[in-house]
Amino acid sequence: MLNNDSNNSSKGEIKPLNSSNGNGLLDIQSNAKPIAYEQLQTVKAELLEREFEPLKSAPGDVRSSKKSNWWQQRSLRTKATILGILLGTLPVVAVGVTAFYFTDRAITEKVVDNQRDQTISLSSSVSQFVFERYGDIQAIANLPILRNRKVQAVVPIPARVKVLQDYLRFYGVYDNILVADLNGNILFQSTKSSTAPENLAEADYFKSAKSGQVSISQPEISKSTGLNSVFFSAPIKDSVTGEIVAVVRSQMAILNLEDRIKQFVGGSSDYHLLDRKNQLFIASEVEQVGANTKELFPDFAYIIESREVGISVSKEIINGVASAEKLFTYAPILKVGRMPDIDWGLVIQVDEDRAFGAQIALGQNLAIGTSIAAVVAGILATLIANRATKPIAEAAEAVFKIGLGDLDVRLNVDGEDEIAMLGGNINLMAEQLEELLDTQKMETDRANLLAAIALKIRQTLDLDLICNTIVQESQAGLQCDRVVIYRFNPDFSGYISHESVLPGLPLAIEDLMGDPCIPKETIEAYKNGRIVPTNDVNISGYHPDHMALLYRLKVKSNLVVPIVQGLDLFGLLVAHHCQDFHIWQSSEINFLAQLGIQAGTAIEQAGFVERLEVARSEARMEADAGAEQQKQEKELLQRRALELLMEVDPVSRGDLTVRANVTADEVGTIADSYNAIIRSLRKLVTEVQSASQSVSNT
Repeated sequence: MLNNDSNNSSKGEIKPLNSSNGNGLLDIQSNAKPIAYEQLQTVKAELLEREFEPLKSAPGDVRSSKKSNWWQQRSLRTKATILGILLGTLPVVAVGVTAFYFTDRAITEKVVDNQRDQTISLSSSVSQFVFERYGDIQAIANLPILRNRKVQAVVPIPARVKVLQDYLRFYGVYDNILVADLNGNILFQSTKSSTAPENLAEADYFKSAKSGQVSISQPEISKSTGLNSVFFSAPIKDSVTGEIVAVVRSQMAILNLEDRIKQFVGGSSDYHLLDRKNQLFIASEVEQVGANTKELFPDFAYIIESREVGISVSKEIINGVASAEKLFTYAPILKVGRMPDIDWGLVIQVDEDRAFGAQIALGQNLAIGTSIAAVVAGILATLIANRATKPIAEAAEAVFKIGLGDLDVRLNVDGEDEIAMLGGNINLMAEQLEELLDTQKMETDRANLLAAIALKIRQTLDLDLICNTIVQESQAGLQCDRVVIYRFNPDFSGYISHESVLPGLPLAIEDLMGDPCIPKETIEAYKNGRIVPTNDVNISGYHPDHMALLYRLKVKSNLVVPIVQGLDLFGLLVAHHCQDFHIWQSSEINFLAQLGIQAGTAIEQAGFVERLEVARSEARMEADAGAEQQKQEKELLQRRALELLMEVDPVSRGDLTVRANVTADEVGTIADSYNAIIRSLRKLVTEVQSASQSVSNT
């Protein structure tokens, strides 16, 4: 019933006192369908206050007084048929032409991309192939029979040669593997040849290996085989000292690499492999081996020299004569891992007719297909347009009736197409308008109820009557099961002071509920207008003791708003739903919050009037007491004055021996003055008598 769990103080919490809108209602979002206030007022004005006038013609008639043109005179069916034919044929033709244009471009791009991808893939394959050979020579250089002197001591040279021959057969791509000392002299080799060089000292690859680098040579004619070959060399380091003691070299014929390229390309493209100087050392046309790319592909040479992937349509020069245009693609042979950069390149070329020949056939097929599709689309569009006019006309008729205020009209919705969506939206619009009117009526009733409650509670100063009116009227306005007022004591402990509950439900006021442990920050939050709507108390995170109370009271949903009396928190106004869970709407929260504000104002006014009456009563009692005291003092003064007159009355008869009784009040002062006067008179009489005696004696 109360939210006193500090760990859950923010769940479902709304602080509306500083966020009220212009009409005094709290601006709180809810799960209800969002409808702007202006829309509510507009619909209310149009549907509740407007006097509908029937239209003079049916929905299908022309209502404009202006002269209509030929198109406007045609029926919806005729318009739909004409538009159906146009929309069914023209787009197909346009789509066909556009499709051919973009398809032609797409195929061109696809062919170009495929050619580029094939060249790059082949380039990567060549790189990988060379990298494997680069790894082979290092693996051979690390053989124990070449590095370890102890192994060499027990393995004779013939056995070492046998090992190299085994590697030769295993790899299957090498013509020869040999080992040379640091002076270039051949120590032993897998294959002997009478034309093989006796010394390798002048070979570039030998010099690189001798300096400690693994080397890959440019293609050159082998003196031993007479074939264009590539040489791989690596230093042999002593396994103990790490010093270079020899050089191992392998020889691979270019034919082995060309076989790999042929398998990759097949017979659809021509291939060319270029060395560092852009000379062909592998070509599908054997006669081109050794030629320079500037001579063969003059228009494509700039791309080759850039050493970047490129593609172009150019001509090939054969025997000084330009060939038909071909699609050329270039990709550099990049190094892999720590492999040295061999600076080779790959060119793939395809005849343009072969590369783009499919597009001509595609254009013809598209032209025929577009023509057939245009005719079929025109017929189908006409049928569909005629069929579509019927539900549209029905929808127009329904909207017309809704415009006249008949919100009960509904359309039969079949299918899930746009027409069905239109019908569904029209039905939804009618339902929403009905809901809107119901919501507006409910809000109007609650606004009137708020005004009536405000008037009623301001007509009394009886606190119990005010509180009972609040709980009873708020229960009726919210149509909830229970409304209670939880009143705080000065120490912020509390109790249920007033309750309105449906018959058959437990009485909260009999539960003697008290909650002295509400955190200070929660109290301050309530003072600042904290509102807590809880749709399901089971997932609210309340304190277990509090949940036990809610369970006893059968509470499933509750709404808590503060009652602030001036600057003090008087209590909490709490609404319960016990029979079922309830999602609190913004209008309900606004209603109860306004009641809480009005209750606080009325209680404050009642308290103010009560304090005023008490002050008046105390002032009146004080005034009456003062008047009585003045009366008594006056009577006492009069009595003392009479007593004084009676005491000094003998003086009027000449008795100067009389003495007035002197008291501490004002009459005593007068009595003292009389006594002084009498003493003076007595003295004067004595002097007069003495003077008279003297005169008599004289």
